[in-house]
Amino acid sequence: MVIGAIMKPYTPKSFSHRGKNLKEYFYFNSYNIIENIFSWYICIYILLRLDRVSIVFSYIMILIFGIYYGHRIANIADIYYKNKYKQD
Repeated sequence: MVIGAIMKPYTPKSFSHRGKNLKEYFYFNSYNIIENIFSWYICIYILLRLDRVSIVFSYIMILIFGIYYGHRIANIADIYYKNKYKQD
């Protein structure tokens, strides 16, 4: 999963949302930002064996893991509710 996320090609077809200000930019691109942070941190965590260095790195890994999967679940729920209310 990590290697696939890191090696994912950035094609011209991938659209980066542009907001009017910095807040909108981070909001519209939040999934890409969170996915990249998770992928890079887990790669560094595994390669450098940060779990043996300090427990703080393990807590950071758990935090990033929770944010990543929480955001994915929120997006799936949002799509589900939009489709449900769109049909009614």
